[in-house]
Amino acid sequence: MSTTILLVDDEKDILAALKELLEMEGYVVITALNGKTGLYLFHEFKPDLIISDMMMPIMNGYEMIAHIRLDPTLSKVPIIVMSSAITLARVEDAPWDYFIKKPYGIDDLLVIIKKLMEK
Repeated sequence: MSTTILLVDDEKDILAALKELLEMEGYVVITALNGKTGLYLFHEFKPDLIISDMMMPIMNGYEMIAHIRLDPTLSKVPIIVMSSAITLARVEDAPWDYFIKKPYGIDDLLVIIKKLMEK
């Protein structure tokens, strides 16, 4: 069974490139351009992992993650946060599992995904 990843980013070029790279690695990728759509797709598809930008229109990553963490049946889904606007490496009690600063190498992201999927 393939791992399903929900990818949320308002930058269409990044979204398309990352989707293609992750699919080449064998992942099933669902995409959203904002947190509101991401939240809907999260409930619709119940992905195994979420990769989300933080600064987005309509609903930002913080708001989307807060809503996801309220769902007791799905609140343990690992979340990778990516952003160039914030510089948080790891915050105590953060609602995400891993932070990666943009720009980043795809190999670094793949290692993080594999590590989180092994848990």
